[in-house]
Amino acid sequence: MRFISLFLCLGLTPLLVSAQSLTASPASTTPYKAYRIHLTGEYFKPTARFDLQGNQRFYDGNEDFRFAQSQLRLSYGWTNRLEIFGGARMRYVESMDFDGDSLSNSGMESVFGGIKYGFPNWIDNWRFSVEALYRQTSYTNEEFAPLQASGNNIILGDDGSSFKLGMHAARNRFIMNSQFRGYLAYHRPANQLSQEILYDVSLNWFRDQWLFGGGFEGIYSLGLDDFEAEPGLKPDMNTGKTNLFNSINREKFEPYVVIGRQLSGRSHVDLRVSQVMQGKSTDEGTRFLLSFTWGSQGVSDAQRRVESFKEYSVEASVIKVSPRGAFVQIDKGLGQDVDKGMRFDIYQTDFLGKNELVASGVVYEVSASSAIIRLSQRYSEVTIEPGFRARGN
Repeated sequence: MRFISLFLCLGLTPLLVSAQSLTASPASTTPYKAYRIHLTGEYFKPTARFDLQGNQRFYDGNEDFRFAQSQLRLSYGWTNRLEIFGGARMRYVESMDFDGDSLSNSGMESVFGGIKYGFPNWIDNWRFSVEALYRQTSYTNEEFAPLQASGNNIILGDDGSSFKLGMHAARNRFIMNSQFRGYLAYHRPANQLSQEILYDVSLNWFRDQWLFGGGFEGIYSLGLDDFEAEPGLKPDMNTGKTNLFNSINREKFEPYVVIGRQLSGRSHVDLRVSQVMQGKSTDEGTRFLLSFTWGSQGVSDAQRRVESFKEYSVEASVIKVSPRGAFVQIDKGLGQDVDKGMRFDIYQTDFLGKNELVASGVVYEVSASSAIIRLSQRYSEVTIEPGFRARGN
């Protein structure tokens, strides 16, 4: 009952908060001055263990192992491309030996923090970001000499600090109404385990308010464990009936399917089911991951320009628009302190107080009493016409 109650708490806690756009991929950063709350509840039930060579070892007698955890991640958009984040993870483990004797442990597993930087779009529909994460466990494990009795305190996981540096990539409309997501990272795990490469690739389809997708994630070991040649010399820890912890050059391949549902304009919930198919020094089994995300609106690029209205030094009127709408001419020039390279924002205004930012650009050519602006960014589908206001600084 203790295990069931804790797992219900871990798995259903995400449903108590409200979540961000379903199409916002991990390659996206939190919008400027916005907050993002991401909650996950995870349950893993091994069916076998993989040894150092990747051979399966099935459970004997009453042997069993269960693993559940939840994580809270809070993110803030420091700038329009830089995100800072931090959070904590809770964990529960339970193991049963051949005779049916059970050991369990629960509590705060670790705290973490990091930064994410989103690059400008390099190619249409592609988005890239890099992320650095540092994690520190809240406990220290007791080590035992090989073959020595390991006591009655089962460990929560690998102890110490870990570091991860990775890149996210995403492309919208990869195949019709789909989104490609990819992740590749260098990982230095806790407990002096071998450094490794993490990867995750998926393809997701969107229909109405639903997401359907699938992919695979995994670990590729760099093979740098100090005890690879003599695994029998590695200090023991009371891991219970699992190879998830205190591993040697661990590897895994884990396909998954995912279904998501948009709950509001800035919130969604996802359920992912995966199966560890192959591995070394890890466990085979099925994993359930329930995640929930909520994000505040933040400040868009257009809003930031509007907020800076008081900083404009020049105000002019659009007097001519090129046939394709790529250039506009304004009625101010060198005589009114307009210089080449100066940035202007184009607004649609009216006598009723309308003040909508529709485009931005840079002065391309200037004369004594007029200037030509090359538009570089559009914020609205409104067609620019003579009479629109141009404000520059």
